[in-house]
Amino acid sequence: MIHLRFESWSVAFPEEWSHDIEDDILTLATAVDDSLLQIGSMSKEAGPVAENDLWEFMDDAGVDTGDITRVRLGDFEGLAAATEEEGATLRYWVLRAGEALLLATFRCPAERPDAEIDAVVTVLKSLKHEAMAAASAHRAH
Repeated sequence: MIHLRFESWSVAFPEEWSHDIEDDILTLATAVDDSLLQIGSMSKEAGPVAENDLWEFMDDAGVDTGDITRVRLGDFEGLAAATEEEGATLRYWVLRAGEALLLATFRCPAERPDAEIDAVVTVLKSLKHEAMAAASAHRAH
């Protein structure tokens, strides 16, 4: 497994997955062609991320409220949903831990919506909330 640490969070993913970091968004290409997991983060300046912050970001994804479920993944908790768009299955997670807010999107071909989902959930379960002062950005180990 490869472990990456960012300013307020860390994640582990399989060595066979390729990764790229651009504009503070981690993009992971899974072993299945055309399947990508992207994780972006924000930190709230004052106090912890609130429940309404989660709903605001999930609303921006355009998912029906009835399709949204609660999740706990690693040190984070929040909301998850799935939808289809232009021949692709999209899964969204809006997660919080303290001042950290993570936005994760998994995009895969609609004909293989579950091909990598177990591996993706395992990666998301590896999410750790990192103390801001103790972590350095993008450090792999």
